[in-house]
Amino acid sequence: MGQGDVSLDPISQIGPREMSPCPTAKKSRRTPIIIGTAIAFVLLAGAIALVVLFGGGNALSDRGNTVGNIVNGGIVAQSDDWVYYVNEDDGDSLYRIRTDGTERTKLNDEVSGSINVVGDWVYYRNGDDDGALYKIRTNGTERTKLNNDYSAFINVVGDWVYYTNGDDGDSLYRIRTDGTERTKLNDDNSGSINVVGDWVYYRNWDDDFCLYKIRTDGSERQRVDFDHFYSD
Repeated sequence: MGQGDVSLDPISQIGPREMSPCPTAKKSRRTPIIIGTAIAFVLLAGAIALVVLFGGGNALSDRGNTVGNIVNGGIVAQSDDWVYYVNEDDGDSLYRIRTDGTERTKLNDEVSGSINVVGDWVYYRNGDDDGALYKIRTNGTERTKLNNDYSAFINVVGDWVYYTNGDDGDSLYRIRTDGTERTKLNDDNSGSINVVGDWVYYRNWDDDFCLYKIRTDGSERQRVDFDHFYSD
């Protein structure tokens, strides 16, 4: 994908208000903790950016949208010289238009959101069908339903779609882009997910919005702590 926003770090979508409740074992050292946490976030973001750029991460061409767009509703995505977007003046239907402003085309008649574009498919949440995951060809043909879950924070990476399931306490799920192998990955109330390499990063609403990560197969769930930045 030829997208302008290359923000692939898992913590870029977490604002100060959401970060602050996350508990730390050293509450009496408030200033060092705040500074250390900020440094940790910067280092983590830089490390993940290097992984994505130089190997081991998810190339932009394999991703359906950028993290920044997805956590803000996923109402626009760019692929090559096409821009795909939700038209609020037409019932949130899905449209596409050339980057030069020509060939504006309507692709569906549904309330669409969380759009991702990979190859010649557009993936989206269908608000007219209880938030189920759908895909449609970039030319508006072959509309296909992929699940029956209320799907949010949709991340299409390669042949997998990662999302939170609003019908199951916002647990993290993944499913193949052909609708097979639907798999539950955790039992946490999850949000703001980001897939980098073979890890899924997410906010855990059950643990004061703290940052967690889990393998893409659902193993090795762990909270991302920065205690190693502090010394007694």
